[in-house]
Amino acid sequence: QTRNAETYCDTDDKLITDPLCVSLSELSSSALSKLAPLEAILFDIDGTLCDSDPIHFCAFRELLQQVGFNNGVPISEEFYSANISGGHNDDLARALFPDLDHDKAMKFMDDKEALYRRYINSYLLPYYSMIW
Repeated sequence: QTRNAETYCDTDDKLITDPLCVSLSELSSSALSKLAPLEAILFDIDGTLCDSDPIHFCAFRELLQQVGFNNGVPISEEFYSANISGGHNDDLARALFPDLDHDKAMKFMDDKEALYRRYINSYLLPYYSMIW
């Protein structure tokens, strides 16, 4: 399940729109925390534990070419780095397809995410230094 800009916290530290999240107080009283005190929580910002950006690039390049972006010429890594890498899907949909209905542009982004997820199942490896 992906999180988006509409995900936010209430005063109890619960993510309101994400049923998979629990409050910090619930985490600290879990069975796991009784075995070992909870001292930190690691959030994997994309690219922290593995280099996923090249896979995002491949997914964007393939799908943008399919829809005729840039007259069907595959995007370059330079274009990807300058215009796409690190961007949020909603912002990218508006930037890449300014004249397209936003719902259709977001459909493209959903398709890109699906292709990315298929690719990561086959190609993504953790950073060597992250394997203990």
